[in-house]
Amino acid sequence: MPLLTASSCSLSTTTVRSDVLVIAVSGLILLQIGILGYSAIQNSPTRLEPALLAAGVSHWELGRHDLYCVNPPLVRMVAAIPVMLLGYQADWSCYDVSPDRRPEFCVGRNFVRANGPRSRMLFTGARWACIPFAILGGLACFCWSTMLWGRTAGLFALGLWTIEPNLIGHAALITNDVPAASAGLVAAFVFSKWLITPRWSWAIMTAVALAVAVLTKMTWLILFGVLPVLVLIQIIRSDKRRSLVAQSCAIPVIALVIVNFAYGGSAAVTPLEEYHFRSQRLVAGQSLLSSVGLGPLPVPVPHEFLVGLDTQLLDLQDFPSDGYMHGRWYPHGSVWYYAYAAFYKLPLGMLILCGLALIFCRTRTQTRPDNPEDHQSRLLVLGVIPIFLAGLLSSQTEINDHFRYALPCLAFLIVAVSRLAAVQPLLVRGIAWGCLFLVGMGSLANSSQDLSYFNELAGGSEQGYQYLLGSNLDWEQDLYRLDERLRTTPDRRAWLVNEGAIDARDLGVTCTEIRLFEFEQWLKTGGGPAIATGDLLVVRMNLIRARNSSGLGLDGFQGHLEPVERCGRSLLLYSPAGTDSPPQSAFPRSVAARD
Repeated sequence: MPLLTASSCSLSTTTVRSDVLVIAVSGLILLQIGILGYSAIQNSPTRLEPALLAAGVSHWELGRHDLYCVNPPLVRMVAAIPVMLLGYQADWSCYDVSPDRRPEFCVGRNFVRANGPRSRMLFTGARWACIPFAILGGLACFCWSTMLWGRTAGLFALGLWTIEPNLIGHAALITNDVPAASAGLVAAFVFSKWLITPRWSWAIMTAVALAVAVLTKMTWLILFGVLPVLVLIQIIRSDKRRSLVAQSCAIPVIALVIVNFAYGGSAAVTPLEEYHFRSQRLVAGQSLLSSVGLGPLPVPVPHEFLVGLDTQLLDLQDFPSDGYMHGRWYPHGSVWYYAYAAFYKLPLGMLILCGLALIFCRTRTQTRPDNPEDHQSRLLVLGVIPIFLAGLLSSQTEINDHFRYALPCLAFLIVAVSRLAAVQPLLVRGIAWGCLFLVGMGSLANSSQDLSYFNELAGGSEQGYQYLLGSNLDWEQDLYRLDERLRTTPDRRAWLVNEGAIDARDLGVTCTEIRLFEFEQWLKTGGGPAIATGDLLVVRMNLIRARNSSGLGLDGFQGHLEPVERCGRSLLLYSPAGTDSPPQSAFPRSVAARD
């Protein structure tokens, strides 16, 4: 995109030559492609990916957008393109559009089952197709930092984006988190350019960027509330009021047209009174608008989009999750969850950068802004959006399971701390580059296992289970590693306790699956099959910690068991001292206990 090339950034006096800069930027982009491409091969499909990929395929094949409607379709449709080209087998027998169903998880399991071990290739291709989202985010970091503080800061921001382990772990998947972080950062960057230079060309690009951000994740609906406030502030301060008012009215209209186009123009004229919402928030909103006579008016968004928002709010309302922090469960979560998670999930070098950025926030940089008022407006955009988003996330204590939801805030934070690479004190700049090196070393130590990354304050990834669970540690990403491990000892039978999104055997993993509810019953009663001496019992880390906060041992199943080794970062292997008789016959194919 031309708006994200170096020529679109403010290129004032800098300490980096243009030819060196081009080489450095190109090298970092190639490095990122290599890291993400390798990680995409190494990790098995995570909990949401089968459903996301099957839904993306359904959008292309069936021309419908109601599967996995709780998030917009852009990312999964991009991921499905290689799958459409490579060829696949589909099983839509679980497809059910009843309002109280979430059929995408069953459809995802059937998709993997239909394609068998070939699913590995399909998921790899789908993940590679999503790498451009991460590249887009890196270029946005580079351009925004360059515009604010010069090319050195821009290069620093791009480097930090490239090697930050949380971003690496999720950018190598087909989930929405890193694409949303990238698209939100691009939208904010383009908006800041338009805010200072209110031209129609920038207004149109702002509308496009805003639409793309919303199409990556519904989280960015907040921009329709935050950006008008920033526009109002700029109108008060600027002498270009007429242009700002006219164009600011056109931007959301153009953005909504693009969003409707992405959904195929599906039912964007459905009257509000014809919706049958189930979540309390939308029901209350619908009642309020109907009471003032707005019920017959058409809703200017796609029908599936609004139904998806209603479904997502209903899930938060009816299925809240307890928060796990520091070995304890917190009913209904905590407003401090994301701050706590950041303390242990962000690299130590990144935490030091944040501290330095606060201390030296008023220290002058090597480059001076041409217009201090415009510079302040850009900084206002950079600060207000992530602060508002962080506040919104912290208030939603029903979903204290995943630090990944805060990745869009991390994108803005990277731009903010990149200022340290351009401050005048040489010592501070040296410490900043040292922190960047420290982040890189931490990422290298977790090569291809960045989903389970924890910093040195947590004792590294090996001790992360004591602090956080959910996708922070175990997102079913180690089934490929389990397969490699079992191939080294083919004479030992493996029993996998699994309540995951797919059956591991569909990926070619040779094991006997045990249903979670059966295993829990065995732990309570001491029953179940006698697993032969030398065989392996494989249990996911999340399952162990969910029932036992004192350690990783198992009590009540063939005595007391301690893990003999780990497979990857999320699977524990136990070797029971049972009888030498063969285990009982295999259990039926497992299904997820709860999606």
